Amino acid sequence: MLKDKKTNGDRIRSMTDEQICDFLMKIDAEYLGVHFCQNKPECERLLESLQITDAMCRKCMLEWLKKVE
Repeated sequence: MLKDKKTNGDRIRSMTDEQICDFLMKIDAEYLGVHFCQNKPECERLLESLQITDAMCRKCMLEWLKKVE
């Protein structure tokens, strides 16, 4: 029966990009060394007014997760 049990690593490896994104957004991604920010011009303009939304960051993180290097 041990074969049916998943480790925490197994659970993470089986996540979709969207699930990983949600997971990373809940924790401090910068603390983990995850540098998904793309410094987009629209974000630079909003930086001083602190109007960058979680949805904007989530979009960049999903792009980062799907990026092929």
